[in-house]
Amino acid sequence: METRKRGDLIKVGIFSDNKDTVKEVHNLLSDNPGLLSSIDLEVINSSQFQLKEGEKDEIPSLMSKFEVVLVEPDLVSKSFRENQSFKVADGLKWMQSTWAGINAFRDLEGGKRTESPHFTFTKLGDAFGPLIASYCLGYIINLERHLMDYKQFQKESNWEKKTYRPLAGIKIGILGYGNIGREIAKHCRSFGMEILILNRGNSKEKEVVIIDSLEEMLGKSDYLISVLPKTQQTDNLLSGNVMSHCKPGCVFINVGRGNIIDDQSILKALDEKWISAAVLDVFNKEPLPKGNPLWKRENVYITPHISGVSLSADIAKVFVKNLEKYASGNQLDHVVDWEKGY
Repeated sequence: METRKRGDLIKVGIFSDNKDTVKEVHNLLSDNPGLLSSIDLEVINSSQFQLKEGEKDEIPSLMSKFEVVLVEPDLVSKSFRENQSFKVADGLKWMQSTWAGINAFRDLEGGKRTESPHFTFTKLGDAFGPLIASYCLGYIINLERHLMDYKQFQKESNWEKKTYRPLAGIKIGILGYGNIGREIAKHCRSFGMEILILNRGNSKEKEVVIIDSLEEMLGKSDYLISVLPKTQQTDNLLSGNVMSHCKPGCVFINVGRGNIIDDQSILKALDEKWISAAVLDVFNKEPLPKGNPLWKRENVYITPHISGVSLSADIAKVFVKNLEKYASGNQLDHVVDWEKGY
């Protein structure tokens, strides 16, 4: 990235309806007067580009006013999908998303996708790791110590005791060993659990067991946790009879993307007892339809895509840190590879 000329103001737009996010960004910029003096900041909320029937979509032209934008994908991504291109925002040089995933911008009907943007696209990185790790660990502890069962026993005035095993030594297979996967591993290791990852040229990783094949990982994991992004390579990776290779009693936890396995394959894995339970935070179709049979399964635990949410303070920290790097002409953090999808 080229170093900017002295005195050039960076035109920055924040496309957000979240007042807390805007406030957090302003607070951090106030603590950095040098950076604040180098930018021309404007906040754009949805009331400024809500369309009435027959009106022209103003989002691309609004964005073209700016060199840098911080965006909430649910406010602006539809515009780019409908145009199937980012060229409509021709003046833009860098877009920072408040989400970790890029599918809202990238995926079109029929398996097509938008072309790679002409600007640098960064995602919200690092912030989700501790949140998603605590979600996974919470369910592991709940299931291992039968805490939800005891709540039901309480309602029944039932003094029944259930046996349990120590957490130390439980094998955790992690699919998707990036920043979030590493954070999950760190949390689990603190309780003495053993971490298994697939061999993807990461043989130098410490404190993990490198597994050569998916089948072998399934056969050794007490918990299989998917943190995989949505890509063509991950589509239906676990669908069909793949889960038949799972270790008896294995619990499947999906905090990545729903495309890794279809609903019928999850139901079959449960019916065939290839897995003992499924903890699902992501689905192929969201919200999960009310008639979906997964809702009724006692050994399925459903949450509405909340294992890692975009917190205003985290958004502001990532954005302002990157903005400082941008102003200095340095490489940005969390740059997305559009072809890979993450």
